[in-house]
Amino acid sequence: MYVPFYQGVYNLEDRKLKGIEVLARKKSKGRYISPYYFLPIIENMVLMNEFTQSIFLQTLAQIHTIDTSNKLDVSINVPPPLIEEQNFINFLRKNVIGGYNQSKFNLIIELTESAPITNKSSFIKMIKELQNDGLTFRIDDFGKDYCDFNTYFSELKIKEIKIDKSIVNGSQNTLQAVINFSDTLSVDLIAEGVETREKSKELLMLGIKHHQGFLYSKPSVIEKVALSI
Repeated sequence: MYVPFYQGVYNLEDRKLKGIEVLARKKSKGRYISPYYFLPIIENMVLMNEFTQSIFLQTLAQIHTIDTSNKLDVSINVPPPLIEEQNFINFLRKNVIGGYNQSKFNLIIELTESAPITNKSSFIKMIKELQNDGLTFRIDDFGKDYCDFNTYFSELKIKEIKIDKSIVNGSQNTLQAVINFSDTLSVDLIAEGVETREKSKELLMLGIKHHQGFLYSKPSVIEKVALSI
């Protein structure tokens, strides 16, 4: 059984929770297994559509238990090829759009870089329609694998990037290049994989105020998230 876990994204300027990212786990024999071990199997068996729909439905049912005075981002990962599947788009329109309290939550689809866009014109058309329907998009794991710069930033005007932890914790020259790129396009940044106070301070000095990582919180069940707000 696949279930949603949640990890916080924090605004370090005002010391508040900006949102939560949904991170799936597999529940087996009383243990929760990392997606590192099961996502490749799901992708190879062409089960990603069914898997992602299940995570969406469970998330929408669970976030209503969160009592928050501030509007929270709730982000869920979706690989680009799913956006090109009409069955998945129909699911979003029927079960997701309008299926949550929009005064309390801002639902965001994080486009992963695990697979390239296969039909660019169809992809752009679907994203624009979903944007018009009220969904927001951001780029996940930026700098890790595939990223179509022209499609995401020129055609779709996506305004938020999550920098992959390999760049956050890698060469400062590469990190600075990403910051310069984001400044040019007026794109907001979220740093992933922040695990030390030294790294947090460094990122703040570089102007990156939104952080996610084990330094602040580990992925957990919804009950623990609700208690931390």
